[in-house]
Amino acid sequence: MKKFIRIFYSVIFFGACLLPFAAMPFAGEETSLENRELASFPSLTTEEGINTEFLSEAGAYFQDHFAFRSKLVTANALLRGKLLGVSAEDGVIQGTDGWLYYSDSLDDYQGKNLLSGRSLFNIAHSTAMVQADLEAQNIRFLFTVAANKNSLYGEHMPYYDSLVITEENNLARLEPLLEKEGVNYLDLKTVFQNQDEVLYHKRDSHWNNKGAALAADEILAALDQEHDPWAGEPYTVRTDFVGDLDAMLYPDAPTPEDEIYYDREHTYSYVEEVESNFDPKITTECPDGTGSLVMYRDSFGNALLPFIADAYANAYFLRGEPYNLYADLDTALADTVIIERAERFLPNVAANPPVMPAPVAELDMDAPGTDAAASIIGGADGPTSIFLAGKLGQTPPTAEQDTNTQDAVEPDTETSDIAAEPEENPGVTAAKTDEKLDVKAAVDSEENSDVTNSESAVEMDEKSDKGISEDGTNEIAAEPWGIYYQIQGCIDPQYVADDSRIYVRINNNLTYEAFPADLERDGNTCDTAFVMYLYIEELPFEENTAEVIVETDGDFETVYTGVLRGGMAAEDYFEGYD
Repeated sequence: MKKFIRIFYSVIFFGACLLPFAAMPFAGEETSLENRELASFPSLTTEEGINTEFLSEAGAYFQDHFAFRSKLVTANALLRGKLLGVSAEDGVIQGTDGWLYYSDSLDDYQGKNLLSGRSLFNIAHSTAMVQADLEAQNIRFLFTVAANKNSLYGEHMPYYDSLVITEENNLARLEPLLEKEGVNYLDLKTVFQNQDEVLYHKRDSHWNNKGAALAADEILAALDQEHDPWAGEPYTVRTDFVGDLDAMLYPDAPTPEDEIYYDREHTYSYVEEVESNFDPKITTECPDGTGSLVMYRDSFGNALLPFIADAYANAYFLRGEPYNLYADLDTALADTVIIERAERFLPNVAANPPVMPAPVAELDMDAPGTDAAASIIGGADGPTSIFLAGKLGQTPPTAEQDTNTQDAVEPDTETSDIAAEPEENPGVTAAKTDEKLDVKAAVDSEENSDVTNSESAVEMDEKSDKGISEDGTNEIAAEPWGIYYQIQGCIDPQYVADDSRIYVRINNNLTYEAFPADLERDGNTCDTAFVMYLYIEELPFEENTAEVIVETDGDFETVYTGVLRGGMAAEDYFEGYD
């Protein structure tokens, strides 16, 4: 009898283990309510041959697609949430009284892993540069930040995450810099703190419709944009809203919560078909509105969009970075630009300055020193890279010197400069310099603005312990395209203060100010980086002299001098570009 019982329980156990796998063909396709794509079924072969990662990829596929996955995930979350008061989803924090929070906001809440002072300057100064350019074109500008939910309503955070709380987070440290830079900034956090009611959802990471209406009224008032305020408008409350955090944590058993619906109807309409207000590009028109708008926003803009769209005759709402500013202005013929970013996404602002022509700068400087060092790493938005080849403090090499220096100079000589012409890329020079230098420009285009810097980054050789490239690389792409040259780089931190500005002078003539930025290289963040864009015609020669100049407290220092390959007309890149 005991043997029978053991066999019976063994069969039940293994049957339960095998059921999710055996039932996969009959259980239907699983859909994801998480902020990621589910794994796809792997192929046995790749372009290189046998797929050596097949088993691990198949395991990931099974983990995402086993039968009854959402029901089992929900059951696990309910057990852990109800019994233990903890979240079963890494991206969600289980709060008290039914509140949920995004885990991504925990560092801000506790004041951990904060941006450096230089990174905060990169955000503030880049935003000020955008504002100055727009105001020179008589275009109004506003920058605002949607506060994290736990920055406003942290009283429901779990006790173990409330042991370390600070007001010295990224946003609090950024705001004085925005004021110093003269940025037209709207402090929405204070606006919401001054309200007597909760205007964010309990089980979602965003504001509710009443909160969105409040934010819209404040934004439009800050821009002196004519509109009918929503404050005081009658509304109804319906318990039919399912929050994003709730759906992530309990995919098969979310708890609907209250949402506010105004009685007053919106008057805007979509120009093209739209799946949801989270679409990457949305164009609206409104017969009762005035003016035209380009608004860069994130998921907080989903609920915000209807209230903003009602105020403008034409509006263009975009997600994704970097912002292709001039192309979007041309598309919308805008007289106003708004940038809205969630507090937890501020690091992305430092890492993704917009795509726009670098402004010409007039510098009042004596002959700068040349004892500094820079390492300019390659741009990633364009598929083709063109190297700046040169030596710090040296006269830029001629084309003949550029291809023959390797044989002429001793390898251990302090001033060696080795450059080689890739066989398959005529007209493009890759430079191998000393440990201090690695400089490169890349071609970009308006069409490529939705591609992030990390997606097509050119691989470098070895890196120093500071994350700065020590050597150049011959690993370059082959086909130039677009209307811009993109030049980006990382300067040795010893030559850059928190508020230093960075310039690039071309052919000892025009000087351009570059956006200060954070660049990621092999998991390291370089916060002393810069990014700039030049029209193709601004590099008119095959060999153009380029100087990188750092300004700190009115003192100027040239940290790099080299040769920038150019002289390629737009028609050489593509045909039929209008």
